Amino acid sequence: MKLIVQSLASILILLLMIEMIIPVMANDDGLTYPLKPSPSIGPYDDQKFLNNSTAILTKLSGKIIPIEGPDLLNLKSEQIQLSRLNISPDFYPEATKINAYLFKISQAGETYGTSKRLTEHPDTLGSPVYDQYTKARSYYSDAMEIWTDIKDLFPNTKPPVLPDPKLPIHRSNENGIPSDSIFGNK
Repeated sequence: MKLIVQSLASILILLLMIEMIIPVMANDDGLTYPLKPSPSIGPYDDQKFLNNSTAILTKLSGKIIPIEGPDLLNLKSEQIQLSRLNISPDFYPEATKINAYLFKISQAGETYGTSKRLTEHPDTLGSPVYDQYTKARSYYSDAMEIWTDIKDLFPNTKPPVLPDPKLPIHRSNENGIPSDSIFGNK
């Protein structure tokens, strides 16, 4: 009997874990938290979505994208909260782009932060750092493409920027051997 109870408990835990994982799996757009489908009837949270996204983008306007700490966590949290609102079918295409933009900006910051942290460990310089930096630039580039579609909704804001990586990417160490440090480390 004890074995049956343990087996059932294990199955229940497994099912709970699967239920927690499925909502955060990426969709076809690569978004971990896409907008939930638009309900056929209201009430809709379009104005709340627009007000909150405007507040987020105003905070980020022209500033360096957060790459770690509470600012990055807040950005990610706010994007997740927006993704859960009820959006009308009429506003859904714009809201989808805004949500994707915020996701890509937060991913650019997080991935850039990862590449920067990797530079703090001499054994990870080179390819792993460069790979993460390349991913961050890709997320940022994707976000800037989306920005061209949504910028008219936010006329008083500018897109945030990635920190300067202090290139050149390819340098030589003290022995004249090429290295791939993108943050100026040896």
